[in-house]
Amino acid sequence: MENLKIAIVTETFPPEINGVSMTFGVIAAELGRRGHTVTVYRPHRPDLPGDNVRRDFREVSMPGIPIPGYALLRLGLPAFHRLKKLWRADPPDIVHVVTEGPLGATAVSAARALKIPVTSSFHTNFHQYASSYGFALFHHATLSWLRRVHNRTCQTFVPTKELSVELAVLGFKNLRPLSRGIDLRQFSPSLRDASLRAEWGAAPDDPVVLHVGRMATEKNYPHLFKCYAAMRAANPRTRFVVVGDGPLRARLQTDHPECIFTGFMSRENLARHYASADIYIHASLSETFGNVLTEAMGSGLAVAGFDYAAARLFVRHEENGLVAPCDQPAALEAAAVRLVSDAALRRKIRTAAPVSVAHQSWENVVARFESDLAATVAESRPPAPARLLILSASYGEGHNAAARNLAIAVNADQGPGTARVVDIFSLTAPRLDAFSRGAYLSIINRVPKVWSALYGWLDRSHRFQALLPNLLKPQIRRLAALIARERPVVICSTYPVYAFMIEQMKRDGLTPPPHYNVVTDSISINSLWWGAPCAGWFVPNVESAAVLHAAGVSPQRVHDCGFPTPVFFAENEDQLAPPPLAEGARPRVLFIAHSGVRGVAGMAERLIADSDWELTFAVGRDEAMRHHLECAAAGRVAPVKIFGWTDQIPHLMMTHHVVVSKAGGATTQEAIAARCPMIVSQIVPGQEEGNYELLRRHGIGAFADTPDVLMEVCRRAFADKGAVWSAWRTALKPLARPHAAAVIADCVLKEAGIALPELTQ
Repeated sequence: MENLKIAIVTETFPPEINGVSMTFGVIAAELGRRGHTVTVYRPHRPDLPGDNVRRDFREVSMPGIPIPGYALLRLGLPAFHRLKKLWRADPPDIVHVVTEGPLGATAVSAARALKIPVTSSFHTNFHQYASSYGFALFHHATLSWLRRVHNRTCQTFVPTKELSVELAVLGFKNLRPLSRGIDLRQFSPSLRDASLRAEWGAAPDDPVVLHVGRMATEKNYPHLFKCYAAMRAANPRTRFVVVGDGPLRARLQTDHPECIFTGFMSRENLARHYASADIYIHASLSETFGNVLTEAMGSGLAVAGFDYAAARLFVRHEENGLVAPCDQPAALEAAAVRLVSDAALRRKIRTAAPVSVAHQSWENVVARFESDLAATVAESRPPAPARLLILSASYGEGHNAAARNLAIAVNADQGPGTARVVDIFSLTAPRLDAFSRGAYLSIINRVPKVWSALYGWLDRSHRFQALLPNLLKPQIRRLAALIARERPVVICSTYPVYAFMIEQMKRDGLTPPPHYNVVTDSISINSLWWGAPCAGWFVPNVESAAVLHAAGVSPQRVHDCGFPTPVFFAENEDQLAPPPLAEGARPRVLFIAHSGVRGVAGMAERLIADSDWELTFAVGRDEAMRHHLECAAAGRVAPVKIFGWTDQIPHLMMTHHVVVSKAGGATTQEAIAARCPMIVSQIVPGQEEGNYELLRRHGIGAFADTPDVLMEVCRRAFADKGAVWSAWRTALKPLARPHAAAVIADCVLKEAGIALPELTQ
């Protein structure tokens, strides 16, 4: 995915404390961390510097005025002309408007005037708040304003499907999901603080009930304190802690002296308060999501709330929380009493809650948002000059990795923008694509025998291949429109079914440009790769070329160029290497822990407990696994490094003696390019069988699917000053092709006869 210049316009942003501010503080930082250039436009606050450059994004101050009752919040003033001037001088690729006030509304107008794609997000039910504050007459006017602001944008992002349906009924258009994440490194039961509980006057077994929020009329405080009263009547040892501030705080603090009111606090201190409590009651009925509920669950609290928004998404009644119908306030009161009275139920829920939200990481949420923004930008672009279009799909990281690396090589040779990577499946039906990817991962990890049977059927079934054009009609239409708009001179695909789609376009009378398949599998190659004709096939090794020859593909059309791995390997092939074992260096083991793979935790724990090797773990976005390994490694003398998502895998492979991982196409080929012997921990039946077979034939690694076997293989490799390891590394040398991406790029451009002198550096 290309790096974008993203402008975010919002009237609330950290250090302000509310759900919208927190959400886009995280999103801005995460987008910046992913390589995008992010600029946040916000109303000026006198206690903050003006324009402010942070590590992951830049802030630009805009005119604003104080909001009555909220000393540090600002209402942004109209800024059409200023934004238009700024964006004309330095245009962003896309504008995202967070809030619908005068600043946000004029940002939409400025972006539209400059023909910059603009999106928005819906966070607050302001039209409902009008009634809460005694201004029911303004309900329709407020709703009309919100609808107009959002419907003038390309997409409006909403936090839940439930809210999307409600807004669609009210006339809002182009609605897309943007959920909320939780940082399990920050919100964790491990932060429980006995000294803090002692400050509250709570003994170890006394239940502490926490509330976090902005104390305002629409938050249903009368019912919350009614629940508190019932809980205290049921268990007089109960303590109540209220975190936050707002217009109602003074009155609530006067009316409820039995409660501890803390005011606002830092996120770090808030996490400690969450973890030190036991119960969270969510009585508000006006939320669009409710971040506090997922933060409470991640912190190990027993939650009870009305059955909507975040509670409906994440709470399974009596398993990881309690829910009550929205029209039955007495049911929430009863649920609150159950939690304070039934210690066994409370313990059960507190144990289950963090696990149930572990998948809801901010990294995953922002990745989906990033894809949606990129798709909006792509759709808004005018026809481009002659270029290479690279088609990929997210069913296995190998397809995307090959596409991304090939694009980088082409753009390095022919100039930025010559090659573009597109996932037609994600563009055409993103929700279906996301569901299909999830189902694929579940099948290969949980029921591999089912996938083996399916893979074999796909390999043998000519009928399925004949049906593909009918099954993929929407994708074919989208691809045809994309080709007509961008007019590429040549197409490469790293996913096999695109050849069937392009062949159908020819049958429909269209004339797509030459198309090449970049095969991402080795040896056990599915017949889908050659089931439809194309101009040529690029394969990763001679063994894979032989498979295509045996299937009847003309040898003249099969190019054995290697797998397109990151350019880092070519740039550093003579610069980086692990320390020599023959000279007594401590062995280095890189363990790539793929989410969902069975047995990973056990093997990782065994490495930590029973070896003195240097260990590096890469766990991706699996925060639960990261936390688990950090606990297991506590106190270990030998070095242990634990990475979450990282772009340093090529460097790590080149500086470690072995890599332990499943036999994914990209990982296997990157290990070969790095000359890093591979110990395979899992083989997905079908495509990954060939990857391991390639290693086995050349004697460059081993298979170890249990902790005992893994330890035995590693000890054998490192024994006698690394004699076995040295033999593995020597055998890797003739297979390693770190320049493959550049070679394929050059070959494609020459084969297609592309001449782009104006882009050549």
